[in-house]
Amino acid sequence: MLEANIIFDAFEYGDSENFTKTYYQYSGSEENGWKIYRNEHCIETLGSGYIALKTLACGICSTDLARVRLPFPLPQITGHEVVALYENRPVVVEINASHKARGCEDADCWFCKNSLSNHCPDRLTLGIDRLPGGFSPFILAPKNSIVPLPNELQTDEATLVEPFAAALHAVKNEDIVSAKAIAVVGVKRLGGLLILALKLMRLELRVDFKIAAVIRNSNMRDFCYAAGADFVVLVNELGAEQYDIVFDTSGSVSGIETALKISKSTLHVKSTHGLSVCGFSELTALVINEGRLMSFKHFNDKVNSIIDKNINSVLLIDSSLPENVQKNIIDCMKDAKYVIANIQNLDSKIKYHMAVISGVEGLNIALQSQVIMPKGAVFLYDSKPQFSSNNFLENALHQKNIQIHTSRCGDFSEALILLSHHYSIFKHFAQKFITHHFGIKDLNQAFKLARTDKKSIKIVVNHEVET
Repeated sequence: MLEANIIFDAFEYGDSENFTKTYYQYSGSEENGWKIYRNEHCIETLGSGYIALKTLACGICSTDLARVRLPFPLPQITGHEVVALYENRPVVVEINASHKARGCEDADCWFCKNSLSNHCPDRLTLGIDRLPGGFSPFILAPKNSIVPLPNELQTDEATLVEPFAAALHAVKNEDIVSAKAIAVVGVKRLGGLLILALKLMRLELRVDFKIAAVIRNSNMRDFCYAAGADFVVLVNELGAEQYDIVFDTSGSVSGIETALKISKSTLHVKSTHGLSVCGFSELTALVINEGRLMSFKHFNDKVNSIIDKNINSVLLIDSSLPENVQKNIIDCMKDAKYVIANIQNLDSKIKYHMAVISGVEGLNIALQSQVIMPKGAVFLYDSKPQFSSNNFLENALHQKNIQIHTSRCGDFSEALILLSHHYSIFKHFAQKFITHHFGIKDLNQAFKLARTDKKSIKIVVNHEVET
């Protein structure tokens, strides 16, 4: 295969939270791999399995707006809600460039071989981590991540596939069939799509639960109803209402606190804002890892099911736990392995499916050390059960027994099937949801509007398409 040499100017995002036009070059091929040059300096060498695509459009999402706070290097060409052209047909691109996504079947990767390719430790993430994203006129897409669009979907509508897939993934990971009332906190970009996903799944499954939208600004009320909410509640008007499942999409600390307050049993966090919540500095890491957090009170009920699902389960036991608690934990472990370790001195090479940790500080250290496996469970031990804490998080976990679940990316093909089944509903929603269009040359202006204008919801940035 002939080597390609694609030269272009792109707007890259930097620490100043602005976009600057920069010279880029992709050199290589699908079979031999690629080199990415920035201002004539090679900044990334990619393996095989990437295909160069012309970008049509890209949406702006809350993750893009919080990008400067996320733990990935800058500057970078951002944007991950991408629509592109492949063989003269519009496509969307799943964002995790794992071995599996690239078609590297011979790669010795436990994650890619065990249905955890989205957590492949060697992955790059389109528009988020090193791999140039959709605010570039060209992207390098993993060949198995390219998903053709149904004929009816328009380009601007297709920018919603990535965030809708993430919303649908969250919904399908919760027991919505048994729920009577479900709330979504912080309804705007992802929140609106989450309400839509709940509405469409309610139709698909023919079940009956109420959907509440919890918002700060009354000007979002009509949009919430258009998305599918049955009723809308302003934060300052919340009473004693409790909801079986609460989804947080607020991107704020106050939103998480509200969600904890109104949750009856489960809080599902979708926010990746990089902020500390009630002393928990690693919430974003938990979400990226799709982990679960709950009180130690749930340990006896949950541990055996986790062991049964993961044959090679290993449990991390915080050595600062009381000795009698450690003994009780070990007695519950059947034949599963466990390691008693000092949280302050963890070996990052050892990975655990579960952990029992004392205190939020220990929780932060464990997540910073990256010792918890993707989709792992962490049980937080309450070292002072006789006292009531002023900490929203600790009270929710230990007093209310709230479980915190998280998720991120979803399956695009699954999302497209559901949208096609209910396209008329989706089309009507998209007309309300997409509030502004900008050309790529006005990217800074588009981001400024997304940050400051309370009336803007989804902004789509369009590239000039050659005919």
